[in-house]
Amino acid sequence: MKKIITCLAVVLCSTSVFSQYYFNTYNPAGTNPGGLNTDPEQPFGATGVTAANGYTSIIANGTSTLSWSPVQTIPFPFNFDGSPVTQYKVSNSGVLTFTTTATTIPSNTNATIPDASIPDKSIMIWGLEQGAGGSTNDGVITKTHGTTPNRQHWINFASYGAPGASGTQWTYWGIVLEETTNNIYIADLRTFTTPLTLTLGIQIDPAIAFSIAGAPNTPSFVTNGGNASDPTDNVYYEFIQGTQPANDIFMVSLDLKNTESNSSPISITGELRNNGTAALTSFDLSWTADGGATNNTANITANVASGDAYTFTHPTSWTPMEGATYTVDVTASNPNGVVDGNLTNNSASATSFINTGV
Repeated sequence: MKKIITCLAVVLCSTSVFSQYYFNTYNPAGTNPGGLNTDPEQPFGATGVTAANGYTSIIANGTSTLSWSPVQTIPFPFNFDGSPVTQYKVSNSGVLTFTTTATTIPSNTNATIPDASIPDKSIMIWGLEQGAGGSTNDGVITKTHGTTPNRQHWINFASYGAPGASGTQWTYWGIVLEETTNNIYIADLRTFTTPLTLTLGIQIDPAIAFSIAGAPNTPSFVTNGGNASDPTDNVYYEFIQGTQPANDIFMVSLDLKNTESNSSPISITGELRNNGTAALTSFDLSWTADGGATNNTANITANVASGDAYTFTHPTSWTPMEGATYTVDVTASNPNGVVDGNLTNNSASATSFINTGV
């Protein structure tokens, strides 16, 4: 069974009122968060940036000394720690900060957070090195994916290495800012023989930070030797502001092929995950084709521990007309008979052309 691990780390909280993030670990994920970024990962070292592919270089290839990027503008409204932020800059040691007035550059030697060398309001893949092993193709590049109001702004550390490592090696990571949800993602994209010991997390201020378990020694978890340039081997971490709800269903996928046959009824199957702290024992499952009436709601009994995945099959199958293309939407709701604590991630959709089976 696939496992999604939900953790919360609050370090040295010294104030009576403070912000809080919780995070979900998607390992294996097999996709990028939200599925918006489907670009190949392989070509985009800093030398792969062109106007045609939509990427912008903000730290050029060949920059081996510690440096900050120029200040960048977020292309949509975004809140960090409950407050609006509009700009950021990035260090080539793997730190993004919304404190654009910061001058001290964090070193490549990462540590446990909170750490005094990290500016307030920062996100970290801390412990990367640009130009490790003599590479001249390392760079930081950006691109915005999707359409309003569901865009993602990606900041990619492309073809980086580990501090002090030598020989042929590379690692690709991304920090993702998501419109509307204000979620933050750290994506582990592609790694080859790179001995990483990273600090992955968020630092609010010198007293409050949230980090992935294992920091400051978190490795890359991609499993195929770094040769896949698509998301099939990717892992990512999702940071959500607030307190983790007791009841939260995340709809992962709807298993509908690009072409289906109406020679027999089509099963509505897919995968969801229990992102709540409570075990998931029941939920409502519904689907609709091409925006028609949602008259296929069923109550499903299950036993899904917090963090586990569950494969579902709706009891009502689908018998569409042939010769047409349909978009099918499936939604899970009312976990354990109550309103879902996060209504932004309960649905999935897929499109299929229906033939006669020939």
